[in-house]
Amino acid sequence: MLSNESNIISTVLNYWFNAMKDIVFIGWSSSRDLAIAVKKLLDGNGYIGVIGGDHEGNPSALRGIHDTVIATIKFQMDKCNQAIVLLTEHGKTDRGETALSSNLCFEMGYLTAKFGNSSNSAKLHIFNIGVSISSLPSDIQGMWDGGANINAAESIGEKAEKIVYEFLRRQQLASKDDYLIYCNNYHLIDYEIANHTTTPLVSDRVIALQAIFYVQSSYMFNDVSNAAIRMELFENEMRKSYEMSSSFESLFEFARLSLSLFLSAVPKDVEQQHIMLEDRYFRSTKRGYIQLVEELASSCNILGDQNILLSQSLIKEHEFEALLIIQIQQHLTFLYLIYLDNPNLSEEVRQRLVLDAISICLVNIDNLNLLANFPYGKLYANILLGFCYHNLSMFYSLSDNSEGKRDADAMALKVRRYIYKAIKNRQGIHQELKSYFELEYFFQLLEDIENSNDMEEKLDDCDEIDDYIHRILHQSSVNNLTFSRLVQKFQEVDCRK
Repeated sequence: MLSNESNIISTVLNYWFNAMKDIVFIGWSSSRDLAIAVKKLLDGNGYIGVIGGDHEGNPSALRGIHDTVIATIKFQMDKCNQAIVLLTEHGKTDRGETALSSNLCFEMGYLTAKFGNSSNSAKLHIFNIGVSISSLPSDIQGMWDGGANINAAESIGEKAEKIVYEFLRRQQLASKDDYLIYCNNYHLIDYEIANHTTTPLVSDRVIALQAIFYVQSSYMFNDVSNAAIRMELFENEMRKSYEMSSSFESLFEFARLSLSLFLSAVPKDVEQQHIMLEDRYFRSTKRGYIQLVEELASSCNILGDQNILLSQSLIKEHEFEALLIIQIQQHLTFLYLIYLDNPNLSEEVRQRLVLDAISICLVNIDNLNLLANFPYGKLYANILLGFCYHNLSMFYSLSDNSEGKRDADAMALKVRRYIYKAIKNRQGIHQELKSYFELEYFFQLLEDIENSNDMEEKLDDCDEIDDYIHRILHQSSVNNLTFSRLVQKFQEVDCRK
């Protein structure tokens, strides 16, 4: 390969890799060394720090590409996903009051117009370093509201560490609410995603994290087709606004794969359970999932594929990446489950795929149990564990492992009973979501009735299902195919006759 061709390819790859990360503009005045120190720490945490102006440490695509410094700075601010402003004293006025750089004031105004002021935006981060706020113009004071104070007497290294620590803290969700809240508020998240490009109130990582739940809960609310359309529209709007951040690149790739997979496999009518997946669709979707996992793992400085094992520290420090890896593992098992029903597969290939699927399930179970150790992830992790144990039972059945299937069914029932009891009397849960989890539990109870040899236990299970069915029938007229299938199946296995 020719040398100049290698350079071109290298440049393209570097640009693509950089575009996967958040670009953070650093506005500064009289604090060049501090700006450099902040950039270094940002770069080390998976972001691209861009020091305002023609700084030699900036990426070549964002350095000195315009005739004037102000034009270069404006271009840099247009391309950034977030911004840090280092508010330092630029001198004194004739009356001895604090003076700010006019350039820094321009940058703050420009960034405020783009992101909103610091009090309601997790994308603009203003840090006051030894400036007397009361001596500033009132408009600047309003912009400052919600910023953070940094002691000017500290060393440059200490100041930089505190600034980046606060920046990273803001990348997480404002409060560690139970993840179920985000599934429950499906339509609210839909609204927030749609408005993020025009009035962003949170960072890209936060809205991307919420969008994971938007995709997942679209299955529970039977709204997958609409979610696929909305995610495509949202992606198009994002690409118009600024360079895509790593969170959004990862999210949209996951959404495309998972939503298209689900739409290919969902029932088209009552009789038909799924559409048979073609070989090429299975291979391309699996390849896409695995590539995405590898990219997410790489961004966390670890190696991994579809069987990557997480750790508590990784989940805590890389919440978005860890949660997305867990979701991908979950969808990979669904992909295998659908594809294994292909009658054209040879028995040798089928058994090899079954073993692959079982290994993914077991790894995902370990990862979900780790997520369940975090209070905000406990209920949501158990929801996914219910799916995971159910799929594992199916795979064990395909491999004629009756003992493994029995154990997986027992765990699925245990997990789904926990979910059912946890949300049964919980206030503020959407009734449609409650119904979804109730049906999951009672279908699993039917499975237990069919497999159990304990007649007393079977009779108790039948009584519980019967009570549920009568409660639902007396609430309102039911027109739900899933509920109707539950009633029909219960009539077939009711052992009290």
